[in-house]
Amino acid sequence: MIDTNIISSDDRIINIKAHDQLLKSEILNLNLPARLDDNLQFTYDILIAYDTYMQKKAALVHRRVNFYKQISYTFLDNDGRFYSYINLHVGNVVQIKEESGISFAIIKALFTHKYNDGSTYAFVWINWLRESLTIDPILQCPVYEVQKAENVRWHRVYPIALIIGIPKVHFVHRCGSACTSTSHDLSNNQYFRNDFYYTAI
Repeated sequence: MIDTNIISSDDRIINIKAHDQLLKSEILNLNLPARLDDNLQFTYDILIAYDTYMQKKAALVHRRVNFYKQISYTFLDNDGRFYSYINLHVGNVVQIKEESGISFAIIKALFTHKYNDGSTYAFVWINWLRESLTIDPILQCPVYEVQKAENVRWHRVYPIALIIGIPKVHFVHRCGSACTSTSHDLSNNQYFRNDFYYTAI
């Protein structure tokens, strides 16, 4: 199922499509909040996203959010011409433009929310990748660390307009002895940034 009844506060974002809505059982298994009231930090970050990036300051009337496996959209340049097609999936590493430059983050969830005026907007819920200033002595790759759950200093929810692309660099989990060929040790929050490997995506 594809949901196309989604708009953006940024006129450069068009043709937004949300694919494969998560079932209630999937939401529970992933420990995601089905309603804003189920996670206070999540609710606070949505309010900040509306206020800071969309200039919408009212208290939120609608409390339900819908989660999806994939969201795609077309990005136009400042002259209204095609710039890029962006296809986001949960688990993707993405680039986010900040005042200080480009930062990286892992998509934890993709979701939509209906604002008070009835318009539906798309958001990303991310975990930031923070450069640790460590270089692996063997691979000579910089090491990044995933934002821990208890670290609420950085907001995690953003409108999709802030996602400027999928990075051309490749991030690889810094596996330890607890990782296997089929699963990673999620208590290990470190990733290599491989600047020498480029994907065709």
